[in-house]
Amino acid sequence: MQLHLAPIPAAAEAFVLAGGASSRFGSPKSHAILAGQPLIVHALHRIRAVGLSARIAGVHPSTASAPLASHAPVIADVHPGRGPLSGIHAALSVSASAWNLFIPIDLPLLPPALLDCLLRRAALTHAPVTGLRVNGLLQPFPVVVHRSLLPQVTAALTGSASCFRLWQSFSALDAPRVEVLLQSGQIPADILPPALWFRSVNTPDDLAFVRHGLALRAASLTLKA
Repeated sequence: MQLHLAPIPAAAEAFVLAGGASSRFGSPKSHAILAGQPLIVHALHRIRAVGLSARIAGVHPSTASAPLASHAPVIADVHPGRGPLSGIHAALSVSASAWNLFIPIDLPLLPPALLDCLLRRAALTHAPVTGLRVNGLLQPFPVVVHRSLLPQVTAALTGSASCFRLWQSFSALDAPRVEVLLQSGQIPADILPPALWFRSVNTPDDLAFVRHGLALRAASLTLKA
C-alpha cells in the first residue's frame, strides 16, 4: 500500500552542484556525454521531472561558465575551492525559498521519484536536513537543506567540515533508508538496485558503467510498456 505523502513544498528551489575539479575524469565532467546528452543535462532533467526549475551552483569564478549557462542560470562560488559546501553556501545565499534541493552533477542514475520523495518528506517532517541512507550508510547527496542553515554552512567553510560531517552534526537530521522507502511503496521499484543509484561518475570507466545501467533501465521500461 502506498503511503500518503505531503505535497512538494511550493517554496522549494533546486540546484545542481557542478564545481568539482574533475581531476580523475581528465576533462570537465559536466560536458561528458551520456546517452547523447552532457551530464549537466541529465542532472537538470531530474530536477525538472519533479516540477522544479534549476540553477547550477558551485562554479569557480575563474571558470568559463558560458557552456553551463546555456543550460541553466549559474551561481558562482563565493568561497571557491572548498568543495560542495561552497556551492551550497552560494546557493543558500541567493535562494528565496525555505527548502533547497541539491544534487551533484555526477549521479545520473538517481531516479527522479527519489528526489520527489525527498522533497515531500522535507515538507512533512520539517527537518533542517533531509538526506538518505543506503545499506545503512548516510549519503551526502541528494539532500534537502533548509535556508536557515546558511550560518552553519558558512561556519563550516572556515573549518574542515565536509557535507557528510555537517549533515551528521544535526540531531534533527532526517535520513530514511532507501530500502525502506522502496518496501513501503514511497518510491517505485527500479531494475537497478538502490546502491547503483548512487554510483558517481569520477572516471571514464565509471561513465561506461553508468551507460550500461541506463541501457538496462531503458530496456526494462520498454518491456513494461
